[in-house]
Amino acid sequence: MQTMEEQATGKRIDSLEERMDERFDIVDARFELTDKRFDDISAEFRRIDSRFQVVEAEIREVRADLKQGTQELRGEIKSVSGELRGELQKLHSELGSIQRNTQVVFFALAGLILTFAGFQIT
Repeated sequence: MQTMEEQATGKRIDSLEERMDERFDIVDARFELTDKRFDDISAEFRRIDSRFQVVEAEIREVRADLKQGTQELRGEIKSVSGELRGELQKLHSELGSIQRNTQVVFFALAGLILTFAGFQIT
């Protein structure tokens, strides 16, 4: 037979084991909760990562469109620039012709004025 002290010690050990098991259960539940939170965070990061991949793809597409648009604009600018140079050269030659015609008219008018003035003087 066991003494009272031995029985009390056995009960106390059993009680401590139960309390210890309860604490381990609480710790285990907290670890499970923490693990679930990490899983939620990991899922959120995957969702955000997929959004960034979509944004990166759109940025690449916009850059490609911008590059193509820039090349098209450069081609158009060169074409229009060449046309404008041609027109300017044409206008420059016409301007020279106009200047010569103006000089001829001026001298003709000066001659008429001098002729008319000569008739007036005499």
